[in-house]
Amino acid sequence: MSQETELLSLPRLDWQWSRRKYVMAVINATPDSFSADGLFARTDPNIADITENLAQALLEGADILDIGAESTRPGSSPVPAQEQIIRLMPVFSALQRLVSQGGISRQWCVSLDTSDAEVAEWGLQQGVQIINDVQGGRDQKLLDVVAKYHAEIVLMHNSSMEDSLVGDKNIGLSYAAKTDADIVSKVRNSLYQKIERAKKSGILPKKILLDPGIGFGKSVADNIRLISGCDQLADLGYPVLVGASRKSFLGKILNLESDQRLEASLVVHAEALKHGASIIRVHDVQAHYRLRRMVEAFQHPEDYDHD
Repeated sequence: MSQETELLSLPRLDWQWSRRKYVMAVINATPDSFSADGLFARTDPNIADITENLAQALLEGADILDIGAESTRPGSSPVPAQEQIIRLMPVFSALQRLVSQGGISRQWCVSLDTSDAEVAEWGLQQGVQIINDVQGGRDQKLLDVVAKYHAEIVLMHNSSMEDSLVGDKNIGLSYAAKTDADIVSKVRNSLYQKIERAKKSGILPKKILLDPGIGFGKSVADNIRLISGCDQLADLGYPVLVGASRKSFLGKILNLESDQRLEASLVVHAEALKHGASIIRVHDVQAHYRLRRMVEAFQHPEDYDHD
């Protein structure tokens, strides 16, 4: 890996954790997204179309574009680093076109959804602000890369077991899991250990975010407890990200396919924000932007004293 690389000029986001909640838009540079909404799901990559897609997410209210080139849906196959980078190249070309066009006056940033150190370094060389690691810092090389570039990292709790896949006609594949009434404490303890490992690798505490890993090896009851227990995770002193958008546990509750889970996604994300989450990772950006604004209004009614 190269030792000295100039970062490109992608936008940066200055966090205001005490006043703001944030919307992270799911941008799938994959042909096999579980929600069938990947940039390349139907057509070959086209820079103009990708640019329009990214701009639309920002115009609808996204603060973070979370770009991933490897599906993490249950049953998905690993994608080699070079293949991920090939998938990412047209998206980053579109990002550079979007930046050069201007038109987005507010702050926003780019996150890269990867657990591969080589892909992470490539993305950081492109100027991404955050590495969103669904393996939670399991790979020491990835932690070292994040520290080297002084980047931010999302550490996710992941207890998925590949040999525990189960299928359902409406719901699709999911990971079977035994319900754990003490799930919040166990995830909290695991995340604490991940934090300590990241800090020992040279990642500054202010660069660390936490994700309880909704749907990754958890039962329906586990997911519900974790969403309502976000305050206990936030008590560790780090921002909490929750990504429950369209996930299979919602389908299990309502017996609905992934494209029919918007209302359920809004409910669980509202609950997460109410209980201390700072970022929600979503597919339906505009609806969640409006949700975020309403949650902030309830948490800061003084902002409207003179309206």
